[in-house]
Amino acid sequence: MTYPIPVLIMPARRTVSMTSKEEDAYYETHAEPVPRWIRAPFILAGRILAALDAARADRPERVPSVPPAVHCSRQA
Repeated sequence: MTYPIPVLIMPARRTVSMTSKEEDAYYETHAEPVPRWIRAPFILAGRILAALDAARADRPERVPSVPPAVHCSRQA
């Protein structure tokens, strides 16, 4: 279920104690997924970064156009 505004959701606490496996099964069944409108900006940002990385991998690395000075009168 998605909401237009953030809503505090409190899970109902069971009074009967459960084992750890029972708790895992209970919360897998009753857990509410994160709404799509909250996940969307993060998914979009991840896709943009992946596309930029892929585009950057195709380009060769930049080589300085001017070679460094090796023998200069001021280096002595």
